[in-house]
Amino acid sequence: MKNLLLSFFFLMITSSVIKGANDHHAIGARATALGHSSISFKDLWSIVNNQAGMAFIDRPTLGVSYEERFMMKEMSLKTVAFILPTNRVGNFGFSYTHFGDSEFNEFRINVGYAMPLGEHFAMGLAFDYLGMSVSGSSESGHTGTVTGELGIMGEPIENLWLSAHAYNPFGVSISDYEYEEPIPTILSIGALYHFTEDVFFLAEVEKDIDYDTRVKAGIEYRAWDKLFLRGGITTNPTEFSGGIGVELQNFKADLAFYKHQYLGYTPSISLSYAF
Repeated sequence: MKNLLLSFFFLMITSSVIKGANDHHAIGARATALGHSSISFKDLWSIVNNQAGMAFIDRPTLGVSYEERFMMKEMSLKTVAFILPTNRVGNFGFSYTHFGDSEFNEFRINVGYAMPLGEHFAMGLAFDYLGMSVSGSSESGHTGTVTGELGIMGEPIENLWLSAHAYNPFGVSISDYEYEEPIPTILSIGALYHFTEDVFFLAEVEKDIDYDTRVKAGIEYRAWDKLFLRGGITTNPTEFSGGIGVELQNFKADLAFYKHQYLGYTPSISLSYAF
């Protein structure tokens, strides 16, 4: 109970940055290491971060991601994702994200679709079922709602990718007869530039309509053939992040952390396999 109350306290004082399953928190340790910049990637976690990136996946890919907020199991974020590419009708994706513990938890079921429009442009969308469950000695319950996402991505000039994403543009909330939990509406724009084959820089501006704008930035460097080094920073509040990635044929493993200016460290790990 002590840990639960502590978790609730942290949640209240930092509600604009401690994102649960029903908020648009960047998923995947690679994004975590790069200052939570995520909407410009073309990888498995695009199913959650920006569905347009799924359009460039050419092999079925399955993965899992785990993040333990501020080293507290009660605030862990777990995701499993799968993308199924097709040759004719675009790519489909599915993800399930869970936040919290047995007494309070949120979850998101995400079904997405993306279509390439030529070699240098793509768009995608997703429908999300957002759920919340509470159980305790006095009462328990479950409620949920449906919302959506929309993303685009393009390469206007060689080595420069521009992206945009909207989460919950309809402004829906989770509610029952006695309680209403607002779901944030978040708009993001981003850019990724490859200086060389081994180095890229990316930046992102995120606006939750109820909070201050956040700026995210990161850099990735291929130190060896299969090893990647990463670092990043996020504003409002200030968070520093870093991590490494390893690619072994069809298998990828990413490790990362970020440090909140008041609440300390959060580690994360992601694993994926392309069939």
